[in-house]
Amino acid sequence: MKLATLRHPLLLLAAFAAMAVIAAVLAGLPFRFSTTEAWSTYPMSPNGNHMAVDAISGDGVDASRTVPGTDPFDADIYITEGSTAYQGYQYTLEWDDSILAYDTATDLRPGEMYNCSTPTQQTPDSLFGGCLRSSGTTTYTGPVTTVTLVCVADGVSPLHLVTLGEDPSFGSSTIGLGGGFIATDLTDASVRCGEEPTATPTPAPYEC
Repeated sequence: MKLATLRHPLLLLAAFAAMAVIAAVLAGLPFRFSTTEAWSTYPMSPNGNHMAVDAISGDGVDASRTVPGTDPFDADIYITEGSTAYQGYQYTLEWDDSILAYDTATDLRPGEMYNCSTPTQQTPDSLFGGCLRSSGTTTYTGPVTTVTLVCVADGVSPLHLVTLGEDPSFGSSTIGLGGGFIATDLTDASVRCGEEPTATPTPAPYEC
């Protein structure tokens, strides 16, 4: 069952603004800037802002990866375009829980988005989180959250950013001043657990 008190964006925004409520979450967690990268080759979003899943953390934005074993691996929630200035963001990431299991997540807190809800696994196949500036806006582009997952079976799983069309309250989006959603395009990724299948060579036709 989803915990609406944690996942409602207006309550999330209020929690961000009320530092007393989140002080326990923020205590002892150092701020860490992530490197902003240029995206001159990335297709421009018609909506101005764009979020994507980077299947290989720290290596640009990769649409897919193969994980041959059961060691934990990292993927990033990435804001690839911030043409429309925003105060924060939220995301719901989904995967196939018959293939992947959640391990942990780390908010990177860039662009002075220091006020973060604890990334929360509400169901076996989803994770909700987000961060917000105390005031003002940012046009930061780069990774915002690193999610650690583990393969539990062979197969291919999507890493899907839930859209506002799929979930009008809890979908993935950048957030403007006052808590309103900013139109934000989304791009998913995928993970193959287990070795890539080996292609079977086609025998040459028999010649007399």
